[in-house]
Amino acid sequence: MTIEDLAKKIGVSRSLVSMAFTGNGRISPQTRERILQSARELGYSPNPHAQNLARGHSKNTIGLFSLGLDFGIITQKIKIIQGLLAGKGFDVPLYAYGSFKDDEIIHQASLIGTLCRQQPRAIVCSTRALEPAALSELEQYQQAGGIVVGYDYHIDLKCDQILLDREDNTYQTAKYLLELGHRKLGLFMAGARKPCGERHNGFERALREYQIQSNIDWMCNGPTDEAGGVALAEQFLNLKQRPTGICIVNDRVASAFVNEVQRAGLRIPTDLSVICHDNHPVAGCCIVPLTTNTHPAQEIAESVVEMLCSRLDGVYTGEARQKTLRGSLIVRQSTNVPS
Repeated sequence: MTIEDLAKKIGVSRSLVSMAFTGNGRISPQTRERILQSARELGYSPNPHAQNLARGHSKNTIGLFSLGLDFGIITQKIKIIQGLLAGKGFDVPLYAYGSFKDDEIIHQASLIGTLCRQQPRAIVCSTRALEPAALSELEQYQQAGGIVVGYDYHIDLKCDQILLDREDNTYQTAKYLLELGHRKLGLFMAGARKPCGERHNGFERALREYQIQSNIDWMCNGPTDEAGGVALAEQFLNLKQRPTGICIVNDRVASAFVNEVQRAGLRIPTDLSVICHDNHPVAGCCIVPLTTNTHPAQEIAESVVEMLCSRLDGVYTGEARQKTLRGSLIVRQSTNVPS
């Protein structure tokens, strides 16, 4: 039943029904109770989004936007943020495509626009890039009094942001292998189509410190899951010349890679040292426990909620803030000095 159906059944205007549910406008207590009683009898319930729009805001809702989801670190951070905010009494709906693809970037403005029109009290946003139209939607939302907090990747918006130093993350892993004595290093960047970005910059910085030139044949890319690890193993095993150490982003890819190359007869770490990123639980449970650089998911999520609540509570009203967090190395059995 729609609001129009209810109004027709009762014999009143649509606006009078709306007033009865929102509490806005001039309506007598007797008329309001008659409308509400009729609604209960007829099984009508109002659209919560429509109510929020009528009130001009949704005081209890924090919108979460993420262009991509995975079975790992991205979803882990979302779950932590949702849990922390839910513990403070907020509703935290998630707006996401699920699996990020480059061609989906054109739909960002539509998805963010849908979220903004719900008029949540704040929006927490995580995405690798925002197209101009999507940024415009968020800017208009801010101008109307909304709060935006970004995390993980920098967005070109004047808002509080919690960032992960991915360049340092990969620099640490490459440098550790170099300190062990490796001089032939490879890099796998999950999801990347060519060597570029923060992680590639960190890898190259470590090599420069040891005056080593990177080998383009050892710079690989592919899917961000176990299928990526299988594909990487196939590429690696087909190389005529192989590196003695490889940095793999991420743990799930690395675990599948290790399983595949060991089935082919290679010994980890005797024949090849493998170091990865995130410290997902699979890193410690792999057939060879993986040396990895942590992704501080808990600290990122807590920092997001702390910054957001300082805005919501009016404790902080100043300029946009930016906080950058770094991971740390955990050494396990997948790395060793080169043989």
